[in-house]
Amino acid sequence: MHQEKILNFFLDKRWAIVRHLLLIVPLATTLYPDINPSARRFINISDIEINAIIVGVFKLNAVMFISGLAILYFNFYIVVPKLLFKNKFLAYSGTLLALATFYFFIEKDVATYLFRGYEKYVSLPNFSFKSFIDNTLNPIVFLGATTGYKIFKKWIIDNQRLNDLEKAQLQEELTNLKNQVNPHFLFNTLNNLNTLIQTDTEKATQVVLGLSDVLKYQIYDSNKEVILMSKDIEIVSQFLMLEKIRRDKFSYEILVEDDIEAILIPPLLFINFIDNAVKHSLDNRQASYIKIRFKLVEKHLLFTIENSKPSFIVQSEKGGLGLRNIKRRLELLYQENYELQLHDEPNKYTVSLKIPL
Repeated sequence: MHQEKILNFFLDKRWAIVRHLLLIVPLATTLYPDINPSARRFINISDIEINAIIVGVFKLNAVMFISGLAILYFNFYIVVPKLLFKNKFLAYSGTLLALATFYFFIEKDVATYLFRGYEKYVSLPNFSFKSFIDNTLNPIVFLGATTGYKIFKKWIIDNQRLNDLEKAQLQEELTNLKNQVNPHFLFNTLNNLNTLIQTDTEKATQVVLGLSDVLKYQIYDSNKEVILMSKDIEIVSQFLMLEKIRRDKFSYEILVEDDIEAILIPPLLFINFIDNAVKHSLDNRQASYIKIRFKLVEKHLLFTIENSKPSFIVQSEKGGLGLRNIKRRLELLYQENYELQLHDEPNKYTVSLKIPL
């Protein structure tokens, strides 16, 4: 929360005036003349001359304030974006040195003009390294501050841009993974329908009606970000019903514990596991089964699916989604906030998935 407020302060246009004031106000403090009329160097000088010197200092500070402000904004809006951010470091360093030199000569020339005749009372800039540093220290500090701010702001913007790009790429990958379910599921169902048309037209009609409901879900609901849990359970039931029509020695059970129908979840979240269970439970010699359970466990949804294993190895179908794709989708949806356990036993295979709500 605090981090978001800090980022908003640096990036939100509504805070632009405050950010500029934080730059201008410290610089404006240099307008106050650093002069003490009771200092020893002002002995034997009239009040009129002291006032003239004080007015001269005010004028000098005003000129240097305007010059410093111009240099700072020139650095802020032109030098940093055009040179530093384009990796022209040598040109950027040379430009800063030129700006500091420009500032030094303005102060030297203006001070010489304003304090002509008062040289013994006022320290004027001269051609020396010490004088150059002393008289350009303030703009150097402010130039460093504005450059640092500009770099920090660019770093924030670049990071946000990278995060947005990464999110967009992850969302695209997530969509692609989800969309793989549609043709795969349709392929299997149409294969079932092709078999039934030749063997049992009544069952084929039931499959067509069931497939119609599933396709409506695929077209209208699967593109949504979330759907009702009850809708997903309904599609799981339709899918297993279509499989039972095709297989005589197949049974399934869906156990829904607790009140979970109104929970919102990503669409097609469980169909991959159902599809794999159906495929790997296929047994033409003996009865096969699938048992599914949905349960609430401490603000998490626990999904468990158990399927029987055939007494002989069945050749895997081509086009399966694979466990790796399933895990990838879960990672995109929940990062590390999910638990997936697989149990492979001699006569059955069990998958347990826990996701946060």
